[in-house]
Amino acid sequence: MLFPLAARFRALAAEPAQKSDTEIKCGWLMQFLRSTTWPPGTFPNTNTPLMVTVIGNDSFGSFFDDLQRKGANGKPVVLKRVSDVSEAKNSHVVFVSATESKKLDEILETIKSQKVLTLGETREFVKLGGIVNLTFTKDTFFEFNKKAIDRSGLQIDSRLLAYGKKVE
Repeated sequence: MLFPLAARFRALAAEPAQKSDTEIKCGWLMQFLRSTTWPPGTFPNTNTPLMVTVIGNDSFGSFFDDLQRKGANGKPVVLKRVSDVSEAKNSHVVFVSATESKKLDEILETIKSQKVLTLGETREFVKLGGIVNLTFTKDTFFEFNKKAIDRSGLQIDSRLLAYGKKVE
């Protein structure tokens, strides 16, 4: 399922007039949710939802409705939009909007010891310790920080990471 979906995103990225960056980013976010394994004990029981927190302004809007409706990894998904990192407690995924670039150091420092998948959309995101930067170029769909992945205790499917660029 991973490879046909990735091929679909590659086709979408080649035709930007037909699909927006927001749609493509949301698709990659969904793929990361489905391809990430959290350490044992992260979810107290099978009904514990996957908490996705967006810090700052986001352009996902109704695209998240589909994610919440379908869930990920057999878990319900709960989306929360916040303006401060202190409101991201108990999150499994934190997406940091580009509007928060001036607070990026503080945000990443606050959550770096947690078992959380961090995604952003600014050039310096992975260099500052974020896990995945959803910035598209003609050569890649995203950048990732392997040291940040290892530090978090998460496991991300290597087949998915093959579509990104490793940055240290």
